[in-house]
Amino acid sequence: MEKNKFNFSKLTALFTDYPALKIDETSYSYQQINDLIQKKLTDYSHSSKTVITLINDSPLNFIIDFLAIIESGNYPLVVDKSFKKKSFEFELIPEDTLFLASTSGTTGRPKIYYRNWESWKIGFEVCDDLFHLSNSQALATTSPLTTSLGLHTLMCALYLGKTFLAITNPSQFINIKESYVLFTVPTYLLNNLNELFALTSPEIIFLGGGTLSPEAINKVRKKLPQTQMIEFYGSSETSFISWQAVNEGKKTSSVGKLFPHVELTLGPKYRLTVKSPYLFSGYLNQPYPQS
Repeated sequence: MEKNKFNFSKLTALFTDYPALKIDETSYSYQQINDLIQKKLTDYSHSSKTVITLINDSPLNFIIDFLAIIESGNYPLVVDKSFKKKSFEFELIPEDTLFLASTSGTTGRPKIYYRNWESWKIGFEVCDDLFHLSNSQALATTSPLTTSLGLHTLMCALYLGKTFLAITNPSQFINIKESYVLFTVPTYLLNNLNELFALTSPEIIFLGGGTLSPEAINKVRKKLPQTQMIEFYGSSETSFISWQAVNEGKKTSSVGKLFPHVELTLGPKYRLTVKSPYLFSGYLNQPYPQS
């Protein structure tokens, strides 16, 4: 196993019969997921150090393919259906790369970035320390697995030995029996708030990809009075920069407090530079060293 690469077999040895994945009412243990990965390995064992495009499929198929590609020594390129295939030269990919993905392009032209395992692993550990994720049985997300938030939630759940809940339909919330935390975006939360019944309400809701207005915060509080709400700020490339608890409102024009080990520098023309262990490894063929 190469340095810093994610190793699902080690997790299987630790959490063998614990549910690793739950889709609707069907659960798959860590051992069952590992068995499916081993069967799938034959599809990718013919090559090594190859970038294999992975487009959104059913959550189960996506997860098995993603983990099998990594275990085979190849690199998954995670894209959604809107991704326009071009002729990319996959050069200068560091040995410890975990996967490649396409940015959304909301702040410029879409680019392909890559990330190593260590940058996510340390972020998972910090989140667990700050928010006690280990106290919950499951981590859920409403974001597709082709998004950074969706994929991040999956890998965090597996690394912490939790059950990953793939929410593909709001009606699934009523059937959640586990204590869980939810990673979602404000738009989804507000549009589907009525589906988050009090009896199955998450212990914490982490919100990325946008912010809640004071009015929206009050609306969520009335519906989910026992749920803690955390807004966190970052992007596919930076992961975590800062966060704030918003149950009691939030400071105007504030993005809360920095995550541990994050340093911000304000340079000429208000250019903001982020230095942290959670940063991505670089853009395709434009290496950006980890800080």
